[in-house]
Amino acid sequence: MKKMTIKKQLIKVKENWLLILIIILLFIAVSGLNINLFSTGILSQDKLSLDSSAAMERGFYPPIMGGFAPDVEERVIIKTAQLSTEVERGEFQKSESKLKEIVELSNSFILNHNVNKQGTERELYFSGNYELKVEVLKYNSVVSQLKEIGEVKSFSENELDVTGTHTDLTTQLESENERLQRFKIMFDETQNINDKIELTDRIFNQERTIKFIEDSLKNINQDVQYSTIHVNIVEKQSEYKDVLFIKISDIARSFVNSFNNLIKLLIILIPWIILALVIYFVYNRFRY
Repeated sequence: MKKMTIKKQLIKVKENWLLILIIILLFIAVSGLNINLFSTGILSQDKLSLDSSAAMERGFYPPIMGGFAPDVEERVIIKTAQLSTEVERGEFQKSESKLKEIVELSNSFILNHNVNKQGTERELYFSGNYELKVEVLKYNSVVSQLKEIGEVKSFSENELDVTGTHTDLTTQLESENERLQRFKIMFDETQNINDKIELTDRIFNQERTIKFIEDSLKNINQDVQYSTIHVNIVEKQSEYKDVLFIKISDIARSFVNSFNNLIKLLIILIPWIILALVIYFVYNRFRY
């Protein structure tokens, strides 16, 4: 009887295998929902956003994009200059004071400077390097005044077009702000505590992304509004720096050495001189 019952059950299972398969699949689906809400739940509609924030959690920041951006009419330019000038000996401190006065009157800034004292005694001279930040509108005026500090040895200018980078960052910032707003809307709409915890992390990381882009744009805008000028001031070196000064002691030592060499030479030559004189007298005596 039991054998017949088992046989009948196997036949029933065989006949209803499709229904059993569907039940198993439904069970797996429900289990998967509990295991990973973000793969099948409310946040699946913003998968790209989650991928971006997940990258932020791992310490990756969005890359600063670049490009030519030929369609943008208003160009974004960063301007820099290099100026090297030479001043008279003893005039370095006065020239440095003049540079600081130019900076102060133009409301510019000295980001860093370095003054060096080189050489010793007669060869001593000063040199200084300065990095200035000057408003673009005052750039030409400040450069002209700096050139009057001393004799210009070299001057160069460079313009860097960052329009593409600026445009890409601006577009990226708008996109990331929209993504942040979507996260906040999801947070307000969901009632699931796990979703709220996950969304809190996403919102935090998204705000970090936005802050990074905002700082990048701020740095570019500052470099555009304030040109950088690198100034090098060198004091003219002494005309006698290559002249060799001989001390009296060196002269005396050289004289003594020369005298000693002369004595040695005479000692060597005297016997030969005596011999030559003897031969000369003997020759003259027997000649006559």
